[in-house]
Amino acid sequence: MQSLENKTVIITGGSKGIGRVLALRLANEKMNIVIAARNDSDLIHTKNEIAEINKNVIAIKADVSDYEDVKKIVNETVTNFKDIHYLVNNAANLSHKAVKDFDIDEWKKVIEVNVFGPFMMCKEVLPHMEKLKNTTGATIINIASTSGKRGYERGSAYSASKFALTGFSESLFKEVRQSNIRVVLIYPSSVDTSVKPESELNEIGKGVYMRAEDTADTIMLAMKLPQRALLKEIEVWGTNP
Repeated sequence: MQSLENKTVIITGGSKGIGRVLALRLANEKMNIVIAARNDSDLIHTKNEIAEINKNVIAIKADVSDYEDVKKIVNETVTNFKDIHYLVNNAANLSHKAVKDFDIDEWKKVIEVNVFGPFMMCKEVLPHMEKLKNTTGATIINIASTSGKRGYERGSAYSASKFALTGFSESLFKEVRQSNIRVVLIYPSSVDTSVKPESELNEIGKGVYMRAEDTADTIMLAMKLPQRALLKEIEVWGTNP
C-alpha cells in the first residue's frame, strides 16, 4: 500500500458526515488536508478537530456549484501545499420530493451541486494532477450512491444526478488514465452519519446501518492502493439494515 504522508487531498463537503470522518482519518496519515463546505461554523469546528491531530489543514468556505468558489478552492490549495494528489468529490445536495412538488430551480440546484460541482472541481485540478504523471500520479474519488444505479420514489433529482456522475466518471477515467490519474467511483447505500464515539458503534445485528466511518475506510483503501492499480467502482452496503 502506498503512503499518504505529505500528500495533499481536497475534500468537498468536508465539514460533516463522510467528509468529516474521512478528513479526521487522513489527518492521522499526516496528509495535507483541504476541506471545503458552505457552513462556516461546521467548517471551523471540523478544522479545529483536524488541527488537534495534524496542523497541515486549511478550511475554505465554498459552494461547489459556483465556479468562482471552485477556482478559489484549487488556488488556495496550490498556494498552501503546491501539489494536489487527491480530490474527493463528496459535497452533495440531498433534496427529495415527488416530481410534481419540485420547484424548477430546486431540481436544477441538485444537478448543479451533484454534477456540475464534480465536473468543475475536476476541470480545475486536472492541470495540477497532470504535472504528477511521472512522479506520484494522482487520484480523483467521486462519491456517488447506489441511487446512481437504481431510481426510487421521490429520488428523481438525486438519483438522476448520481446516474450522471457515474457516466461522467466513466468518461473521465478513459481520458486521464494515460496521465497516471485514477478515477474511482464509490457507491454507498444508506449511511448513518450521526456523530458517535466509535466505542458506541454496533458492528453487527438487524437494523444496524452502515456508518460514515465504513465509507471513509473504503475511500482510504482506494487511496492507498499502489498507483499502478485502482478500484474503479465500489458498492458499499449495510449488511443487515
